[in-house]
Amino acid sequence: MNSAEFVAIAKQIDDEASTALRTKGEDSPVNDDRLSNFTATAEIASLILNRDVTPAEVAVIFFIKHFIPLVKFAEGTELVSEPPLGRAADAQNYIKLMYAIGAETLTDTRNDATGGTGKCTVDGWCGMRDDLCWCWGEPDCDWCRNASSGSAE
Repeated sequence: MNSAEFVAIAKQIDDEASTALRTKGEDSPVNDDRLSNFTATAEIASLILNRDVTPAEVAVIFFIKHFIPLVKFAEGTELVSEPPLGRAADAQNYIKLMYAIGAETLTDTRNDATGGTGKCTVDGWCGMRDDLCWCWGEPDCDWCRNASSGSAE
């Protein structure tokens, strides 16, 4: 596949993923919260499992639901219920949703702990971007360790 063909395929999956994200999301928002289904599912799963389940864990599970058929496709299994490109587009959307959940969670955590002034300290790994810590609570991150204890600087 040459570069032009790859760009066309990438655009095709982006278009399909955007359409799915827009149309499938229309049924889910509560008070215009695009992540409300993950929060609601986490609350229900927490009751069933008798432990805290996070919206991020729910998003990972939904991602895996689409990833496993892609692995089977790569192994040569024919996908019957949904074509592989549709599964790939859905998997791409769950990665976007996980990113959004992470951004919302980290913003809420940092704002709760520091009033929005925290700074990640995991050099070269975290990728501090848009003034948000993206290490997802890595124990080596001084900011996250302090945020969870309520003393982030």
